Amino acid sequence: MKRSEIRHLFNLVPEIGRFRRMLGDITVVRLAIIAFGFMLLSAIGFAFFENDGKPWIFALADGFWWALVTVATVGYGDTYPVTPEGKVLGTLVIMGGVIIMSAFTATMASLMVERSLREGKGLETVLLNNHLVICGINRNLNRVLEELALNAATHEVVLVNNMDEEDFAALKENYAGKLELRFVRGDYSKEAILRRAGITSASSVIILADTFGDIPTGSLVDDRTILTTLTIKDLKPKIRICAEIVDEEKVDHVRRAGADEIVVQGGMSGFMLARGTSSPELPMVIKTLSDTDSKVKLASRAFPSEMIGMNFEQAMGKFLVDHSSVLVGVFRHEKGFSLESMLADGSAIDVFIREKLKESKENYLTEGKPTSRLLMNPGRDYVIKKDDLAIIIAGCSSSPA
Repeated sequence: MKRSEIRHLFNLVPEIGRFRRMLGDITVVRLAIIAFGFMLLSAIGFAFFENDGKPWIFALADGFWWALVTVATVGYGDTYPVTPEGKVLGTLVIMGGVIIMSAFTATMASLMVERSLREGKGLETVLLNNHLVICGINRNLNRVLEELALNAATHEVVLVNNMDEEDFAALKENYAGKLELRFVRGDYSKEAILRRAGITSASSVIILADTFGDIPTGSLVDDRTILTTLTIKDLKPKIRICAEIVDEEKVDHVRRAGADEIVVQGGMSGFMLARGTSSPELPMVIKTLSDTDSKVKLASRAFPSEMIGMNFEQAMGKFLVDHSSVLVGVFRHEKGFSLESMLADGSAIDVFIREKLKESKENYLTEGKPTSRLLMNPGRDYVIKKDDLAIIIAGCSSSPA
Protein backbone atom coordinates (compact mmCIF):
# COMPACT_ATOMS: atom_id res chain seq x y z
CA MET A 1 0.00 0.00 0.00
CA LYS A 2 1.08 3.56 -0.65
CA ARG A 3 1.98 5.79 2.26
CA SER A 4 -0.97 8.09 1.51
CA GLU A 5 -3.40 5.12 1.62
CA ILE A 6 -2.00 3.94 4.95
CA ARG A 7 -2.33 7.47 6.35
CA HIS A 8 -5.95 7.63 5.16
CA LEU A 9 -6.84 4.34 6.86
CA PHE A 10 -5.09 5.54 10.01
CA ASN A 11 -7.33 8.59 10.15
CA LEU A 12 -10.56 6.61 9.72
CA VAL A 13 -10.55 5.32 13.28
CA PRO A 14 -10.63 8.15 15.85
CA GLU A 15 -9.01 6.13 18.62
CA ILE A 16 -6.05 5.15 16.43
CA GLY A 17 -5.70 8.73 15.26
CA ARG A 18 -5.56 10.03 18.83
CA PHE A 19 -2.97 7.40 19.77
CA ARG A 20 -0.86 8.31 16.75
CA ARG A 21 -0.90 11.99 17.70
CA MET A 22 -0.03 11.14 21.30
CA LEU A 23 2.97 9.11 20.10
CA GLY A 24 4.06 12.18 18.17
CA ASP A 25 4.84 13.92 21.45
CA ILE A 26 8.64 14.04 21.83
CA THR A 27 8.52 13.15 25.54
CA VAL A 28 6.66 9.90 24.89
CA VAL A 29 9.05 8.97 22.07
CA ARG A 30 12.07 9.60 24.26
CA LEU A 31 10.62 7.51 27.08
CA ALA A 32 9.86 4.67 24.68
CA ILE A 33 13.44 4.73 23.34
CA ILE A 34 14.89 4.82 26.86
CA ALA A 35 12.65 1.92 27.99
CA PHE A 36 13.58 -0.19 24.97
CA GLY A 37 17.29 0.52 25.40
CA PHE A 38 17.11 -0.28 29.12
CA MET A 39 15.35 -3.61 28.45
CA LEU A 40 17.82 -4.51 25.69
CA LEU A 41 20.83 -3.88 27.97
CA SER A 42 19.10 -5.84 30.76
CA ALA A 43 18.48 -8.73 28.36
CA ILE A 44 22.13 -8.79 27.30
CA GLY A 45 23.23 -8.77 30.96
CA PHE A 46 20.81 -11.57 31.84
CA ALA A 47 21.99 -13.68 28.89
CA PHE A 48 25.61 -13.10 29.91
CA PHE A 49 25.20 -13.96 33.61
CA GLU A 50 22.49 -16.63 33.41
CA ASN A 51 23.40 -18.57 30.28
CA ASP A 52 23.37 -22.26 31.19
CA GLY A 53 24.70 -23.50 27.88
CA LYS A 54 21.86 -22.43 25.58
CA PRO A 55 22.67 -20.91 22.19
CA TRP A 56 23.25 -17.16 22.57
CA ILE A 57 20.15 -16.18 20.58
CA PHE A 58 17.85 -18.24 22.85
CA ALA A 59 19.54 -16.93 25.98
CA LEU A 60 19.05 -13.36 24.68
CA ALA A 61 15.36 -14.08 23.98
CA ASP A 62 14.90 -15.38 27.53
CA GLY A 63 16.69 -12.31 28.83
CA PHE A 64 14.47 -9.93 26.88
CA TRP A 65 11.32 -11.69 28.14
CA TRP A 66 12.59 -11.47 31.73
CA ALA A 67 13.47 -7.77 31.30
CA LEU A 68 10.05 -7.01 29.81
CA VAL A 69 7.99 -8.58 32.61
CA THR A 70 10.32 -7.13 35.26
CA VAL A 71 10.29 -3.55 33.92
CA ALA A 72 6.50 -3.76 33.48
CA THR A 73 6.29 -4.85 37.17
CA VAL A 74 4.41 -8.02 36.15
CA GLY A 75 6.96 -10.63 37.23
CA TYR A 76 5.52 -13.99 36.12
CA GLY A 77 8.37 -15.91 37.81
CA ASP A 78 8.91 -18.36 34.95
CA THR A 79 12.37 -16.87 34.27
CA TYR A 80 14.52 -15.38 37.02
CA PRO A 81 18.24 -14.95 37.88
CA VAL A 82 19.98 -17.49 40.08
CA THR A 83 23.60 -16.31 40.03
CA PRO A 84 24.79 -13.57 42.41
CA GLU A 85 25.63 -11.32 39.46
CA GLY A 86 22.20 -11.95 37.93
CA LYS A 87 20.45 -11.10 41.20
CA VAL A 88 22.34 -7.79 41.41
CA LEU A 89 21.29 -7.09 37.83
CA GLY A 90 17.71 -8.02 38.73
CA THR A 91 17.69 -5.54 41.63
CA LEU A 92 18.85 -2.75 39.32
CA VAL A 93 16.28 -3.70 36.67
CA ILE A 94 13.44 -3.68 39.24
CA MET A 95 14.37 -0.18 40.46
CA GLY A 96 14.87 1.06 36.91
CA GLY A 97 11.54 -0.44 35.87
CA VAL A 98 9.69 1.33 38.67
CA ILE A 99 11.25 4.65 37.62
CA ILE A 100 10.52 4.13 33.91
CA MET A 101 6.91 3.02 34.46
CA SER A 102 6.27 5.91 36.86
CA ALA A 103 7.67 8.40 34.36
CA PHE A 104 5.68 6.85 31.50
CA THR A 105 2.43 6.82 33.50
CA ALA A 106 2.92 10.42 34.65
CA THR A 107 3.69 11.57 31.10
CA MET A 108 0.65 9.83 29.62
CA ALA A 109 -1.62 11.23 32.35
CA SER A 110 -0.21 14.72 31.76
CA LEU A 111 -0.82 14.44 28.02
CA MET A 112 -4.39 13.25 28.54
CA VAL A 113 -5.16 16.08 30.98
CA GLU A 114 -3.61 18.63 28.62
CA ARG A 115 -5.60 17.24 25.71
CA SER A 116 -8.81 17.38 27.75
CA LEU A 117 -8.12 21.01 28.66
CA ARG A 118 -7.45 21.87 25.02
CA GLU A 119 -10.68 20.17 23.98
CA GLY A 120 -12.59 22.23 26.56
CA LYS A 121 -11.04 25.41 25.13
CA GLY A 122 -11.93 24.38 21.59
CA LEU A 123 -8.33 24.10 20.41
CA GLU A 124 -8.20 20.40 19.49
CA THR A 125 -8.91 18.85 16.10
CA VAL A 126 -12.03 16.66 16.16
CA LEU A 127 -11.58 13.05 15.04
CA LEU A 128 -15.11 11.73 14.48
CA ASN A 129 -17.13 10.17 11.65
CA ASN A 130 -20.74 10.85 10.58
CA HIS A 131 -21.16 13.52 13.24
CA LEU A 132 -23.23 16.71 13.17
CA VAL A 133 -21.57 20.13 13.09
CA ILE A 134 -23.42 23.19 14.45
CA CYS A 135 -21.87 26.48 13.30
CA GLY A 136 -22.68 29.63 15.26
CA ILE A 137 -24.55 30.42 18.45
CA ASN A 138 -27.81 32.21 19.29
CA ARG A 139 -30.87 31.74 21.48
CA ASN A 140 -31.97 28.74 19.38
CA LEU A 141 -28.89 26.63 20.19
CA ASN A 142 -30.48 25.06 23.27
CA ARG A 143 -33.70 24.30 21.38
CA VAL A 144 -31.72 22.61 18.61
CA LEU A 145 -29.76 20.52 21.13
CA GLU A 146 -32.95 19.51 22.94
CA GLU A 147 -34.51 18.30 19.69
CA LEU A 148 -31.32 16.46 18.74
CA ALA A 149 -31.17 14.74 22.13
CA LEU A 150 -34.69 13.39 21.56
CA ASN A 151 -34.75 12.62 17.86
CA ALA A 152 -31.31 12.75 16.24
CA ALA A 153 -29.88 9.83 14.29
CA THR A 154 -26.42 10.74 15.59
CA HIS A 155 -25.61 11.96 19.10
CA GLU A 156 -22.08 13.16 18.30
CA VAL A 157 -22.28 16.94 17.91
CA VAL A 158 -19.48 19.45 17.30
CA LEU A 159 -20.14 23.10 18.19
CA VAL A 160 -18.14 25.70 16.24
CA ASN A 161 -18.35 29.21 17.67
CA ASN A 162 -16.67 31.64 20.08
CA MET A 163 -18.54 30.79 23.28
CA ASP A 164 -16.77 30.94 26.63
CA GLU A 165 -15.12 27.82 27.98
CA GLU A 166 -17.43 27.89 31.03
CA ASP A 167 -20.53 28.06 28.82
CA PHE A 168 -19.45 25.00 26.86
CA ALA A 169 -18.69 23.11 30.08
CA ALA A 170 -22.22 23.91 31.32
CA LEU A 171 -23.74 22.72 28.02
CA LYS A 172 -21.71 19.52 28.09
CA GLU A 173 -22.82 18.78 31.64
CA ASN A 174 -26.45 19.58 30.83
CA TYR A 175 -26.55 17.11 27.93
CA ALA A 176 -24.34 14.42 29.48
CA GLY A 177 -25.69 11.00 28.59
CA LYS A 178 -27.85 12.49 25.82
CA LEU A 179 -25.35 14.06 23.41
CA GLU A 180 -21.60 13.71 23.00
CA LEU A 181 -20.64 17.36 22.61
CA ARG A 182 -17.31 18.61 21.25
CA PHE A 183 -16.19 22.21 20.85
CA VAL A 184 -14.06 24.03 18.27
CA ARG A 185 -13.34 27.70 18.87
CA GLY A 186 -13.07 30.09 15.94
CA ASP A 187 -14.71 31.74 12.94
CA TYR A 188 -16.76 28.99 11.31
CA SER A 189 -16.59 30.66 7.89
CA LYS A 190 -12.84 29.88 7.75
CA GLU A 191 -11.72 26.65 6.07
CA ALA A 192 -9.08 25.86 8.70
CA ILE A 193 -11.64 26.04 11.53
CA LEU A 194 -14.10 23.85 9.63
CA ARG A 195 -11.39 21.27 9.00
CA ARG A 196 -10.64 21.20 12.75
CA ALA A 197 -14.33 20.43 13.28
CA GLY A 198 -13.98 17.38 11.01
CA ILE A 199 -16.26 18.81 8.34
CA THR A 200 -15.02 16.40 5.66
CA SER A 201 -16.13 13.39 7.72
CA ALA A 202 -19.37 14.94 9.07
CA SER A 203 -22.82 13.80 7.92
CA SER A 204 -24.65 17.13 8.19
CA VAL A 205 -24.30 20.77 9.25
CA ILE A 206 -26.57 23.29 10.95
CA ILE A 207 -25.63 26.95 10.47
CA LEU A 208 -27.23 29.22 13.07
CA ALA A 209 -27.73 32.92 12.44
CA ASP A 210 -24.97 34.00 14.83
CA THR A 211 -26.34 37.28 16.18
CA PHE A 212 -24.33 36.91 19.42
CA GLY A 213 -20.99 37.57 17.77
CA ASP A 214 -19.33 40.72 16.48
CA ILE A 215 -21.54 40.96 13.37
CA PRO A 216 -23.66 44.14 13.79
CA THR A 217 -26.59 43.54 11.41
CA GLY A 218 -28.80 40.70 10.26
CA SER A 219 -27.73 41.26 6.65
CA LEU A 220 -24.07 40.69 7.52
CA VAL A 221 -25.02 37.63 9.58
CA ASP A 222 -26.72 36.17 6.51
CA ASP A 223 -23.72 37.06 4.34
CA ARG A 224 -21.50 35.02 6.66
CA THR A 225 -24.02 32.16 6.44
CA ILE A 226 -23.75 32.28 2.64
CA LEU A 227 -19.93 32.32 2.80
CA THR A 228 -19.93 29.41 5.27
CA THR A 229 -22.28 27.39 3.06
CA LEU A 230 -20.05 27.93 0.02
CA THR A 231 -16.94 26.92 1.99
CA ILE A 232 -18.55 23.76 3.38
CA LYS A 233 -19.88 22.69 -0.02
CA ASP A 234 -16.41 23.20 -1.49
CA LEU A 235 -14.89 20.94 1.19
CA LYS A 236 -17.63 18.28 1.01
CA PRO A 237 -20.14 18.78 -1.83
CA LYS A 238 -22.62 16.07 -0.75
CA ILE A 239 -22.99 17.10 2.89
CA ARG A 240 -26.48 18.17 4.03
CA ILE A 241 -26.71 21.79 5.23
CA CYS A 242 -29.59 23.36 7.19
CA ALA A 243 -29.15 27.13 7.42
CA GLU A 244 -30.93 29.71 9.58
CA ILE A 245 -31.19 33.26 8.23
CA VAL A 246 -32.44 36.58 9.58
CA ASP A 247 -33.59 38.29 6.37
CA GLU A 248 -36.17 36.38 4.32
CA GLU A 249 -34.94 38.14 1.18
CA LYS A 250 -31.68 36.16 1.42
CA VAL A 251 -33.41 32.77 1.02
CA ASP A 252 -32.63 32.48 -2.70
CA HIS A 253 -28.98 33.47 -2.17
CA VAL A 254 -28.49 30.86 0.54
CA ARG A 255 -30.19 28.22 -1.60
CA ARG A 256 -27.91 29.03 -4.55
CA ALA A 257 -24.93 28.71 -2.21
CA GLY A 258 -25.94 25.09 -1.63
CA ALA A 259 -28.07 24.93 1.53
CA ASP A 260 -30.53 22.02 1.49
CA GLU A 261 -32.91 23.43 4.13
CA ILE A 262 -33.40 27.13 4.92
CA VAL A 263 -35.23 28.42 7.99
CA VAL A 264 -36.04 32.07 8.68
CA GLN A 265 -35.24 32.92 12.29
CA GLY A 266 -38.30 32.72 14.53
CA GLY A 267 -40.07 30.78 17.25
CA MET A 268 -39.92 27.38 15.49
CA SER A 269 -36.48 27.67 13.93
CA GLY A 270 -34.83 25.49 16.60
CA PHE A 271 -37.21 22.62 15.86
CA MET A 272 -36.99 23.12 12.09
CA LEU A 273 -33.18 23.17 12.05
CA ALA A 274 -32.80 20.08 14.23
CA ARG A 275 -35.38 18.07 12.29
CA GLY A 276 -33.98 19.33 8.98
CA THR A 277 -30.86 17.21 9.48
CA SER A 278 -32.51 13.95 10.59
CA SER A 279 -36.08 14.15 9.20
CA PRO A 280 -36.10 16.69 6.34
CA GLU A 281 -39.68 15.80 5.42
CA LEU A 282 -41.10 17.26 8.68
CA PRO A 283 -40.01 20.89 8.07
CA MET A 284 -41.42 20.52 4.55
CA VAL A 285 -44.79 19.46 5.97
CA ILE A 286 -44.89 22.42 8.37
CA LYS A 287 -43.92 24.89 5.65
CA THR A 288 -46.60 23.52 3.33
CA LEU A 289 -49.33 23.74 5.97
CA SER A 290 -48.39 27.30 6.93
CA ASP A 291 -47.83 28.62 3.39
CA THR A 292 -50.62 31.01 2.38
CA ASP A 293 -50.26 29.97 -1.29
CA SER A 294 -50.51 26.24 -0.57
CA LYS A 295 -53.59 24.28 -1.65
CA VAL A 296 -53.41 22.34 1.62
CA LYS A 297 -53.72 24.41 4.81
CA LEU A 298 -54.09 23.92 8.54
CA ALA A 299 -57.41 25.48 9.59
CA SER A 300 -60.02 25.55 12.35
CA ARG A 301 -63.81 25.62 12.09
CA ALA A 302 -66.90 24.86 14.14
CA PHE A 303 -68.20 21.32 14.02
CA PRO A 304 -71.35 20.98 11.89
CA SER A 305 -74.42 20.39 14.06
CA GLU A 306 -74.83 16.81 12.83
CA MET A 307 -71.38 15.93 14.23
CA ILE A 308 -72.18 17.02 17.80
CA GLY A 309 -72.31 13.86 19.90
CA MET A 310 -70.25 11.80 17.47
CA ASN A 311 -66.99 10.29 18.63
CA PHE A 312 -63.71 11.49 17.13
CA GLU A 313 -63.40 8.53 14.74
CA GLN A 314 -66.88 9.11 13.30
CA ALA A 315 -66.27 12.85 12.93
CA MET A 316 -62.96 12.16 11.19
CA GLY A 317 -64.67 9.96 8.60
CA LYS A 318 -67.46 12.53 8.12
CA PHE A 319 -64.97 15.36 7.48
CA LEU A 320 -63.05 13.24 4.99
CA VAL A 321 -66.15 12.20 3.01
CA ASP A 322 -68.18 15.44 3.15
CA HIS A 323 -65.46 18.10 3.20
CA SER A 324 -62.31 16.42 1.78
CA SER A 325 -60.54 17.42 4.99
CA VAL A 326 -58.59 15.52 7.63
CA LEU A 327 -59.59 16.03 11.27
CA VAL A 328 -56.41 16.10 13.38
CA GLY A 329 -57.52 17.64 16.65
CA VAL A 330 -60.07 19.50 18.75
CA PHE A 331 -59.90 22.92 20.36
CA ARG A 332 -62.08 22.56 23.44
CA HIS A 333 -63.72 25.46 25.30
CA GLU A 334 -64.66 24.69 28.90
CA LYS A 335 -66.83 26.95 31.04
CA GLY A 336 -65.59 27.88 34.48
CA PHE A 337 -66.89 25.93 37.47
CA SER A 338 -69.36 27.63 39.88
CA LEU A 339 -71.42 26.56 42.90
CA GLU A 340 -74.43 28.26 41.31
CA SER A 341 -74.60 25.53 38.68
CA MET A 342 -74.61 22.85 41.41
CA LEU A 343 -77.45 24.53 43.36
CA ALA A 344 -79.86 24.94 40.48
CA ASP A 345 -82.55 22.28 41.08
CA GLY A 346 -84.74 24.51 43.38
CA SER A 347 -84.89 22.08 46.31
CA ALA A 348 -85.24 23.48 49.85
CA ILE A 349 -81.73 22.51 50.85
CA ASP A 350 -80.27 24.14 47.70
CA VAL A 351 -82.22 27.36 48.36
CA PHE A 352 -81.05 27.38 52.00
CA ILE A 353 -77.37 26.90 51.03
CA ARG A 354 -77.60 29.57 48.30
CA GLU A 355 -79.06 32.12 50.76
CA LYS A 356 -76.39 31.42 53.37
CA LEU A 357 -73.63 31.83 50.76
CA LYS A 358 -75.11 35.18 49.70
CA GLU A 359 -75.22 36.32 53.34
CA SER A 360 -71.51 35.55 53.72
CA LYS A 361 -70.80 38.25 51.08
CA GLU A 362 -68.07 36.05 49.60
CA ASN A 363 -67.93 35.52 45.84
CA TYR A 364 -68.70 31.78 45.95
CA LEU A 365 -71.50 31.63 43.41
CA THR A 366 -69.91 33.38 40.42
CA GLU A 367 -68.56 31.33 37.59
CA GLY A 368 -64.82 30.80 37.30
CA LYS A 369 -62.77 31.76 34.28
CA PRO A 370 -63.36 29.66 31.15
CA THR A 371 -60.45 27.56 29.91
CA SER A 372 -59.40 26.34 26.49
CA ARG A 373 -57.41 23.22 25.60
CA LEU A 374 -55.91 21.97 22.36
CA LEU A 375 -56.33 18.20 22.00
CA MET A 376 -54.36 16.84 19.05
CA ASN A 377 -55.62 13.37 18.09
CA PRO A 378 -57.62 13.03 21.35
CA GLY A 379 -58.50 9.38 20.73
CA ARG A 380 -61.19 7.57 18.75
CA ASP A 381 -63.72 7.59 21.64
CA TYR A 382 -63.56 11.33 22.38
CA VAL A 383 -67.12 12.76 22.11
CA ILE A 384 -67.56 15.99 20.15
CA LYS A 385 -69.22 18.73 22.23
CA LYS A 386 -71.19 21.80 21.23
CA ASP A 387 -68.48 24.41 21.85
CA ASP A 388 -65.62 22.37 20.34
CA LEU A 389 -63.69 23.64 17.32
CA ALA A 390 -62.32 21.25 14.70
CA ILE A 391 -58.62 21.45 13.77
CA ILE A 392 -58.40 20.20 10.19
CA ILE A 393 -56.06 19.90 7.23
CA ALA A 394 -58.20 21.44 4.52
CA GLY A 395 -57.75 21.08 0.76
CA CYS A 396 -56.14 18.43 -1.42
CA SER A 397 -52.78 18.15 -3.13
CA SER A 398 -52.84 17.17 -6.77
CA SER A 399 -52.01 13.49 -7.18
CA PRO A 400 -48.82 12.67 -9.11
CA ALA A 401 -49.35 11.38 -12.63
